[in-house]
This record gives sequence, structure tokens and C-alpha cells, in this order.
Amino acid sequence: MIKRLNKLPEGFLNCPAEDLHRIIPDSTLISLEGKRKQPLFLSVLLHGNEPTGLVVAQNILKQYQESELPRAILLFIGNVKAASKGLRRLQDQPDYNRIWLEGKLANESEIHHDIAELLHEMARLSLFASIDIHNNTGINPHYGCVNKLDPQFLNLSRLFSRTMIYFVQPGGVQSKAFSHLCPAVTLECGKVGDEFGIQLATHFVDQV
Repeated sequence: MIKRLNKLPEGFLNCPAEDLHRIIPDSTLISLEGKRKQPLFLSVLLHGNEPTGLVVAQNILKQYQESELPRAILLFIGNVKAASKGLRRLQDQPDYNRIWLEGKLANESEIHHDIAELLHEMARLSLFASIDIHNNTGINPHYGCVNKLDPQFLNLSRLFSRTMIYFVQPGGVQSKAFSHLCPAVTLECGKVGDEFGIQLATHFVDQV
């Protein structure tokens, strides 16, 4: 079951990914109000060894700690258990960026069911945009990934980088699922600890 919160848990803003399980034991959706009610969906830690998304979310929320957020945020925190071990996923888990599928699958896990329910819930909302934040394992340029060659998607990605990748496979990817609901982009922010990638992504999310 995906845990739901309407405020940040104590200690969240300064908690490293490997310790997050101490305050958020599993996948969690945090709903935060803002001046603009149409929410931004922001997903982080779909891969437990890619912590930049968490750092970016913390940077943004620290920035607005003493004021109202400019826009409502739905912050989805993914594979907390794998993050505690510094792994992409645990051995008994599916890849959390391959589970964003509606409908039934053979031998589906509990998280598949929970994500399908979440997608149905998100489809009833009017989302402003979706941003999924990842790291790379190699030395790559910072780039955005889109699943539709639509001006809204391309303009969104271009705010992050002029380098873009368009892809339609593999299935079950977060950005592809959300591309049916709103403009959606995946950010690839360089290797873990890439400070420029963190700054670039933080600025991008703040713009959105």
C-alpha cells in the first residue's frame, strides 16, 4: 500500500536517501498545497541508487519552507527500501520504473496493483506536468526524455536541456504512463553526486 501524507514528515528535508526508510518506510505520495492548484507530479527514487531526485525535491521544499509553494506538488517517493541499501532495486522487487501499467499482469506484485490504482487516481485530476528524476551510470550529457513528439512535451524538456531523447520502449515507464495525462519528462541528471546536474534539475523544477 502506498502511504499518503499531506505534509512533510519531520526530518525529511535533510534526510539522505539511505536513511529515508527511518521516516518513510515504503513508497509514499506526499500532497502539498500551493498557490496554483493544478499540481505538478514529481517522482523521485524510482531507482534506489539514484538519489538526485530526492535532493532536488529537498532543495525546492527548503527554498519555500517559509512561504507558500507557487504550485501544488504531488511528490511520489519510490523505492525507499532499495535506497536504504544503495541498490537500484532489491532482489525480490520489480524495477520501479517498469511498473507504471494499468490493468492486470500475470504474476503481478502488490506494487503493480498499487501503481495501477494511483494511475487511475491521477487520471481524475488535471495535472499540470509530470517530472521523473534519475541519474546515469556513465558520463553523459544532462538530457530530458519524452514519449510524445508534442510541442508541450518538447518545450518542457527543452527547459532542462537542448539534448533530448524520444523513446516508446520499454513499457511500464513512469513518463510514458503520465504522457497520457499531462506533459511529462524524465530528467537524466548525470552520475550520482553531479552537483551541476542537481543545480540544473533544481532550477528546472522551480521554473515549472
